[in-house]
Amino acid sequence: MVEIHVCVVGCCKENGGLNIRDEFLRLAKQMGFQEEVKIVEAECLGTCKYRPSVMVTDGEKKYYYGMMNTDVVKDILKYHLGLIKDTKTFENNLVKVETDK
Repeated sequence: MVEIHVCVVGCCKENGGLNIRDEFLRLAKQMGFQEEVKIVEAECLGTCKYRPSVMVTDGEKKYYYGMMNTDVVKDILKYHLGLIKDTKTFENNLVKVETDK
């Protein structure tokens, strides 16, 4: 299960957080991955300077993306579902990666 946490409050909301959330929801449904993807509204991800922000968890890692826009949502979703391996489209949005270990 891939969990996508989208900040939808404060400065992230003002900078398009709700649009980012809606695009993840739309694409997951359109692509038929509603069962494999859980989209969660987050209050703060601690990456406010990169607003709007998204955190994706897929196993033991947490990937934080910032300066999000709807243009990169599809590639981030496809990458974390294992459908593409190339990260060039969204690598400028990757802020940090954390492991749970």
